Amino acid sequence: ILSIPVLRRVGSYGPVTAEFISKGLTAQPDSDYILLNGSITFQHGQTLNYINVSIVDDTESEFNEIFELQLTGATGGAILGAQLIARITIAKSDSPNGVVRFINQSAITIPNPNSTLRLTLFVERADGLLGDAT
Repeated sequence: ILSIPVLRRVGSYGPVTAEFISKGLTAQPDSDYILLNGSITFQHGQTLNYINVSIVDDTESEFNEIFELQLTGATGGAILGAQLIARITIAKSDSPNGVVRFINQSAITIPNPNSTLRLTLFVERADGLLGDAT
């Protein structure tokens, strides 16, 4: 769970509510993150609250993905401040650039360290989405 802080500034008298929505940019709601549009309530004297977002951990190789939270309204006498949008980046996961490894080689034995021997090792790139691997 990702907890995004929301501040109540200037005053803290009485209960107030702030409404919010989410907007997927490169991240998709329900497949990359789970958040229902809604509201958070600040009780009398409370100046800090959180919007909780569940990040979906899947097995897909993905690069960084972005979504936004936007405060859209306030009730109880509160007004919205200047900073209304929070941009959240979900870090890349599950090796989107691939995994490079040797194929079928767990150990190599050289019979005489003073001799010349040419070895052929095979390398593979497993998984990954894009780009060359060198």
